[in-house]
Amino acid sequence: MIPGLKVRLISLLVGGALIVACACAAKEEPSDREAARTGSITETGELQAVNNRAVTMPWFNFDYGQPQINFLEKEGTVVRKGQLVADIDVAGVRKVLEDKKSNLEIEQAELEKIRVDQENQIKQLEANLNTALAALDKARIDSMRVRYEPESRRRVIELELSSARIRLRKAQKKIEDTRLIQEQDFKIQLAKLTRIRNDIATAERTIENFNLKAPADGMVVYGRNSSTREKVKVGDKIWPGEPVITLPDLTRMKVKSTINETEVAKITTGQNVIIRLDSYPKISFEGTITSISNVCHSVERGSKIKVFDVEVLINQNHRLLKPGMTVSCEFLPVS
Repeated sequence: MIPGLKVRLISLLVGGALIVACACAAKEEPSDREAARTGSITETGELQAVNNRAVTMPWFNFDYGQPQINFLEKEGTVVRKGQLVADIDVAGVRKVLEDKKSNLEIEQAELEKIRVDQENQIKQLEANLNTALAALDKARIDSMRVRYEPESRRRVIELELSSARIRLRKAQKKIEDTRLIQEQDFKIQLAKLTRIRNDIATAERTIENFNLKAPADGMVVYGRNSSTREKVKVGDKIWPGEPVITLPDLTRMKVKSTINETEVAKITTGQNVIIRLDSYPKISFEGTITSISNVCHSVERGSKIKVFDVEVLINQNHRLLKPGMTVSCEFLPVS
């Protein structure tokens, strides 16, 4: 080989080796930085308020059907106590209410008819009683007149007197029994009217309750539909007691996060956490782990990845912290 060419070839090989070495050193820098933070774990989470006032679906009679949401105040709106934040469709309630009012009129008329019929019935029975009294008086007079008549005649009159007494007792008993029956019938009809009036009052109260108002000042956050697990929306049908809207207390915030089952042994309650908002990644907040669930679950349906739920209390209060925001949680290693 020509000596000059051999020297140039050696120079090229040495230069290439230096370039590769430099490149390798540049790739290793991030790994070195990560090594400086050995043990830190970063997971995503969602901001929540520590305390919430819930506006729930009121109780309703299922005779009304299953009413749906008609109106929802825009999520994120700051409202005052007593302000309307949602209302529920009342068409089914109004239909039942009108039916009950019609039934009330019918049953009130029936009550009046019962009263009149009972009065007429008692008048008739009292007339029968007066007839029986008159018959008894006549039989007594006849018994006195036949005092000196033959035995057979006196016997007939005594039998008539006895029969008059029996008819009188029957007439009296008939009035007593009839009054007791009438009293029960009247009570039954009054109870029916009371039930209808109560149903009317309940329907009217439900219509009023279906105007959902804020129990306190706060910011509107939609609840989740238990059937779809999505945030409620206009047109949804919600079961009684389920939250339609929550009004979080923004002065105390927490993060609901998860941690992989393989990493859970590396964290503990009281451990420090750095929280960063996805929307403002350059701003960080300090937090503390307040709870770690005892049971793990799949990260999503059908997934083999298992996680534990973790709650982190944010130590500061800031106007940027709003419920539902996505954050990253850096669980700092325990020193």
